Amino acid sequence: MKAMALRIPSGLAASCHKTPQRAAWLERLPDVLRNLERRWSLTLDAPFDDDEVSCSYVAAVTRADGTPAVLKIGMPHMEGEHEIHGLRFWDGDPTVRLLRADDDLGAMLLERCEPGTVLRTLPEREQDMVISGLLRRLWRAPSAQHPFRPLSALAEYWSEETLAHIEQWPDTGWSAKVCASLRSCRAPNPQSSCWLQTCTQATSSGRNASHGSSSTQSPSSEIRPTTRRSTCSIVLRDCGRTPTE
Repeated sequence: MKAMALRIPSGLAASCHKTPQRAAWLERLPDVLRNLERRWSLTLDAPFDDDEVSCSYVAAVTRADGTPAVLKIGMPHMEGEHEIHGLRFWDGDPTVRLLRADDDLGAMLLERCEPGTVLRTLPEREQDMVISGLLRRLWRAPSAQHPFRPLSALAEYWSEETLAHIEQWPDTGWSAKVCASLRSCRAPNPQSSCWLQTCTQATSSGRNASHGSSSTQSPSSEIRPTTRRSTCSIVLRDCGRTPTE
């Protein structure tokens, strides 16, 4: 790591101050970065920082052979628990490749998406078309020993999280209806757990897409869902429901 004070993105710092576990993770982060830099022979750049960097420390890096990559270290949070497992499962199709990982640290060395075009710059309908095409490619049945949680667990988590902060949503009535629909979802078959990981990846990893570190990619664009509402729609459609527009 370059000889400079470690800069923590403001959104990530705010998220880490919400729980003691996350605060402890943030305190350990400088040592973790130094450890990974040495073990994986990396040269780190400054971290990516924008309004949506809130759950991971993400920075462009250069490997010993000069190839570019992205280092991502996830803050402890429910949505990111199986991210490394998911990237191993898809193995670069259609995700970025997981070059190295440390499961205990939640650290990932990722193939860098280039040129890194942000999907958000397209009209929303075109964004939906790209995402739906990727979801079809992501749909695969995992082995019987997979670690992925059922869809109903994430639906319940999102519902509780939203209701706990319902006053922050611009349309509280609509949000409450979506939460009621989410809580009624049940995973109808084993493949739903794979679909769940798809939704998780689209919300957690996709936040860093503008910097070429998105975990899911299309040939020329990268996933970056515009709102949680978009992801709710994906979940509801899988449950056989149509969200109120």
